[in-house]
Amino acid sequence: MPDFILYLFPYSVKTSNHAQTKNGYQMKSRKIILIGLTGCFSLFLVSCYSERLSLNYKIVHGAMWNEDHTQIAFFLTKKAYRSPKGIARFPDGGISKTIYSESGLYVFNPDTKYLSEAIAFDSFPESKILKIACSDSMIYYHFIIDWDYRLYFAKTEADSQKIYRYQEKYARPFAFNEKTKEIINVDTSTFSDVYNEDNKVDYMTLHNQISEVPLLQLGLEIQEIYPKSDKDYINDFISTGGNRLTNRAIAEQIISHLTEEEIRNLMKRLDDQKNSLDGFEREKFEFYSEYKYELLKGLL
Repeated sequence: MPDFILYLFPYSVKTSNHAQTKNGYQMKSRKIILIGLTGCFSLFLVSCYSERLSLNYKIVHGAMWNEDHTQIAFFLTKKAYRSPKGIARFPDGGISKTIYSESGLYVFNPDTKYLSEAIAFDSFPESKILKIACSDSMIYYHFIIDWDYRLYFAKTEADSQKIYRYQEKYARPFAFNEKTKEIINVDTSTFSDVYNEDNKVDYMTLHNQISEVPLLQLGLEIQEIYPKSDKDYINDFISTGGNRLTNRAIAEQIISHLTEEEIRNLMKRLDDQKNSLDGFEREKFEFYSEYKYELLKGLL
């Protein structure tokens, strides 16, 4: 039986010897009550996360041009989560509930704005340095990891064995063939021959370019990740706050299919919502809704 239940309800589990021997039925009743309380508490924890979806993606440093500077290869991590709310936010803000997470190698053509995922990874090694090289139809990548450092701080034998398995898998560079979709290991010397520091891509330039790519091309399809009705997602869009990237996804993937009149009605709903507030709540709504107005105007 959980300790917190004993702490919160001491008298529901402590009975005298006389009561235990005289009335076993009461003891069974108390056990049923405690089971019910435990179940209710579990449901309470489940409800401690927002019903709103939040999205996030991050470009990993190390993006590289190909030889003729027509496309860029880079790694990107992405996730979808539900933020904690209520008691789940204490004492330090709480931990979000991740419902989708993936990493991948992407290829981007800045001229056509076309982005495609070359490889999807369920797991991705933590590496401070990730080097990429492009040659013909091959994309090479190498995770630079200090394995001795990892082993030094391993707490258990199981941790050490896990690091050894990762080392065996990721110590050597990889090569991805864009035509055959085949992935092979190559020697470090082979990678060094094709790696060219001069082909590095400016991080912020790439970040700004990718921010204009539809989120569907990044695989962030909200209805697939977190199924809800279009109406519920639009209500999330209208209400105060919301994740900026999610609001953009709602605009791109749902609101964009509405008529011009329906989009203008959504702008009126934003106006009505703002006019119903005052003081700090109005200021907060105006702050969060500015980007929403931009998204809606962009669809007209």
